[in-house]
Amino acid sequence: MFSVSKSVTSTAVGFAIEEGLLSLDTRVIDVLPEYKPTQPDENLEKLTVYHLLTMTAGKDVPTLSDKSKNRWVRDFFDAKWAFAPGEFWRYISENQYMLCVMLTRVTGMSVSEYLRPRLYEPLGFEGVPFWERDGNGIETGGWGMKMTTEELAKITLCYQQGGKFNGKQIIPAWWAKEAVKKQVEN
Repeated sequence: MFSVSKSVTSTAVGFAIEEGLLSLDTRVIDVLPEYKPTQPDENLEKLTVYHLLTMTAGKDVPTLSDKSKNRWVRDFFDAKWAFAPGEFWRYISENQYMLCVMLTRVTGMSVSEYLRPRLYEPLGFEGVPFWERDGNGIETGGWGMKMTTEELAKITLCYQQGGKFNGKQIIPAWWAKEAVKKQVEN
């Protein structure tokens, strides 16, 4: 479910973009200005939603960082730069966590609650799937989601049908199309 968790996070981003709450060019520091360093950081100034989504953020967050502490966001910002945003690809699950932080900030609710009327209810989920969270209640984004095989199949089918489920548009068509296109390319 690790990568599935990431796919659900990206689905939430697609809804937020569709609703004008974010864009692919939204800078992380604009949503989380309290983390702007006192010394200018050229890479941080460039870091966007797109970089987080595509695993090209450049932050080298240690995989063994202490998740028992409630400083996940701070750990992300304090992590060293492995490369400038957009230069390379590196699989860092904390990129998706940061998307959840941003989504929580711009929507004023948890990602799970944001997705309830947009994805889970229209697909006929019994409730909201369990998702691990940090000590502040923010979903992990890149891991820790649990759902039934049937729920996973509904999301997959929805994407395969251009964002539609039972004839009704659920996921924005442009977002579903791009996601499927990226899967075919890989």
